[in-house]
Amino acid sequence: MSEKLRLNPDHVIELWTQNGMYRIELLYGDITTLPRDQKVDFIMVSAFPGDYSCTSSSKTVIGALKHRLGVDISKLSYEKELDLRHHFSCWLSKQVDSSLSFDRVLCFEKRRSEMGVPAQIGEMFRVFTPVFNNKDHSVITPLLATGNQGQSKAAVLEAMIEAAASWIYAGLPLRVLKIVVYGTFSSQIHETFDRLKKKHLIKNQQMKDHIFNKKYDIYLLYEPSNFELGKAVEKAFLASRSDIHIYVQKKEFQKEVVWQKEIFKTLVSCKRVVALLTPQFMSSPQCLDQYNMAMCCNRLFSTEVLAPLYMETIENLPSYMGLVQWIDCRVRKEGDTMKNKNAAACSAVLASLSNQSDDNKPILQINPADKFDYDVFISYSHKNPEHAEKMLKTISNIDPGLRVFYDRSELKTGINWQNMLYQCVGECRCMIALVSQTYISSTVCTEEFNLALARHLCKDKGLRLIVVLIESLDVVPGYMTEGIEVVQGHKNFETTVSSIANDVVQWLTIHDSTEADINPDDMTIIDIYEKIAHLRCTEVHQRYQMTKNFQRLVPLELPNLKNKSQDNLQVHLALIYANDAIHLAGTFCALVDGLCPNLNISVHTSADQQRMTALETAKTVVIFITQQFIQSEGHMAELHMVMNRQRSESTDILYLIKAGPLHGRPFFPRILKYDLVSSDDVWTELEAAQGKDKKGVEKKTVSNKISRIGNASTFFIRYSEYFAMVKASDDVLDFLFNKRSSPEKHGPLLVNLRNPRPIQDTGNIVPVVPRPVESHTIQGPSVEQSREPNKQDSLEEDVRRMNEEKFYVDETLIKQDSLEEDVRRMNEEKFYVDETLIAGGPKQKKNEKSSSCIIL
Repeated sequence: MSEKLRLNPDHVIELWTQNGMYRIELLYGDITTLPRDQKVDFIMVSAFPGDYSCTSSSKTVIGALKHRLGVDISKLSYEKELDLRHHFSCWLSKQVDSSLSFDRVLCFEKRRSEMGVPAQIGEMFRVFTPVFNNKDHSVITPLLATGNQGQSKAAVLEAMIEAAASWIYAGLPLRVLKIVVYGTFSSQIHETFDRLKKKHLIKNQQMKDHIFNKKYDIYLLYEPSNFELGKAVEKAFLASRSDIHIYVQKKEFQKEVVWQKEIFKTLVSCKRVVALLTPQFMSSPQCLDQYNMAMCCNRLFSTEVLAPLYMETIENLPSYMGLVQWIDCRVRKEGDTMKNKNAAACSAVLASLSNQSDDNKPILQINPADKFDYDVFISYSHKNPEHAEKMLKTISNIDPGLRVFYDRSELKTGINWQNMLYQCVGECRCMIALVSQTYISSTVCTEEFNLALARHLCKDKGLRLIVVLIESLDVVPGYMTEGIEVVQGHKNFETTVSSIANDVVQWLTIHDSTEADINPDDMTIIDIYEKIAHLRCTEVHQRYQMTKNFQRLVPLELPNLKNKSQDNLQVHLALIYANDAIHLAGTFCALVDGLCPNLNISVHTSADQQRMTALETAKTVVIFITQQFIQSEGHMAELHMVMNRQRSESTDILYLIKAGPLHGRPFFPRILKYDLVSSDDVWTELEAAQGKDKKGVEKKTVSNKISRIGNASTFFIRYSEYFAMVKASDDVLDFLFNKRSSPEKHGPLLVNLRNPRPIQDTGNIVPVVPRPVESHTIQGPSVEQSREPNKQDSLEEDVRRMNEEKFYVDETLIKQDSLEEDVRRMNEEKFYVDETLIAGGPKQKKNEKSSSCIIL
């Protein structure tokens, strides 16, 4: 009979680092009895190389896994997700049954070594670097080498704890390590653990003091040559509040000195980090490092620590910085003065301090719905702010307790504005779209509407979508009116807004939020992409030889990059993926390397600034979207950064792969504009033609001479996924070296599910007819009711149009403005922070690369 796991609350070691708190736990009992609510990412087991015969005994971990949980390590070894035996003597399984209390098995295969057990244990933790992919993970492991090998339990425990602590302090994202001792309680083990706990408690105290006891209100960050500018801002802060504590970084850093650790300790002891953005700031690696550390503080405390002030116009502001809401302090119009702009900005920052608690503790896990849950979301063009302000005021007067999203008050300084918009539209109970001609032509507004429309078409009972026409329009896009409440508001907006506000408040009262709670798992998009998926599959049939030797009918024309020196510094490809797509990323790299050796590919790096630079400068960024990906805050931040960069680029730089089913929050990744979907029927058809191997597993072994995924060079992958990666590698290389000379405007990055593919449809003109807000039972049309393609167009013509990325609305082709005009319009849109009007980013000169800074 198995003994349940027991955790003594005293048997926990907390390790505090610049990335937050980590835990090492000591448990007693049977490792297979870990409760489901304490689920971990990996369970560690050990075996002799290729020998899993010990499964006949339930006294070993491998045996217990098979007999008690039905997990057969031998079968898992046939289809490894990651094979690291050559370098680390271990391999990683694919995901096991989701009902278990762990996701994957990490199996170490023991080999004879002259190293002692403690040294071998230290080497064991090294494998976590490529496996974790720089993201937080949890692991449960038995006390190693204490069974048949006969090692002292106390000695092995000390070696495991010390090795784990060393790697965690060095930056390994091992958020929780559970060490399980099988058998009876041992006083020697308890004494060893207690001694190590006291040792690390002393070591952690300084970091905890910095995190919990805020020494400063403001960390003022600026480049030393901007000294006068910095003094002016410091003076403005003190004029607003004389008792404020400001830390000013004045040190000159030497290149050979590691200074980041001490600076981070100071950063976490400050409530807000105010960065003065100037061209000189952007040219300073030390300033950029501190800026990125402040972004880490945002994630550490789950709040906005970073508060950028835009002091001087910057050309080509990096996309990841453009995503952070900043305050414009530039003198740009008549009546502006630097003193007044600084005073207003400092007052806004100080106002945010009053809303922070003194114990600003790190929040390691939060519920997204709590942060983004709004009753009403007002979507409008920033050319029409007066209508939105009137709607906000009217709703708030009727019911001051409602949470209304209006960017003037909700887009706080330092927040990721794009993520905030997407998440709030994905969680709100009612969206009111104030539609004008500029709303229809706005990329951001269109994405907001497309996201709300997707929820509407999924029959999300938690959402009510209302379209208010605030201008007289000759033609309204059919996707904005079919099955949607439409109100004519331009003739008498005062009366209209009062009627809508009262009706919405009444509807929200009747439909209690708990009764209409959004369950994203029930919002599965079924057959939304049926037609466009058919086009993707047809394209594969037209371009490839549909045999076991699956290959292009017309070979790719690729450059000879054997002489790498001419392009040595250019990052050709950057990859972003989560652990559940490691085998796909590895296979993709192997295929690319086989077709075009010597490409500079950025796959993973532990240096944040280096990674940011790669994503900012890579010619093409390939992103594998999976369930683990959308649940990773770090990966999603990178996705937002690349999406924001795409908006400002003159050519396509983003290649999106939907590499698995998506469910739960956030909702918006389901309607991204994917270039390849691994679940398309064509891939399973090709897999069926391959047959099965002797073990009955549909798999292929892929090897690469270059170890790009950590030190892994061999991957096991299903044939369906392999063929999808063949096409992805072809697409990306064609994408990389044969870009169109006259690229089309990209358009919204979120697909309109009523018009998911670029087809001109002349049969669905919708006249502008007022519709009262009376009935709330109108159901959106099913996917099958979406517009049919023009039957006179050939399939090839449809594919050509899809690739050209032209979008049509009813009879009217949305005019493709020049790139410069589109960037200009986006930059002129105004965003508000607190009570301060924040104008758009710097205007671009013609033919000048955009900074993508569309907000402040």
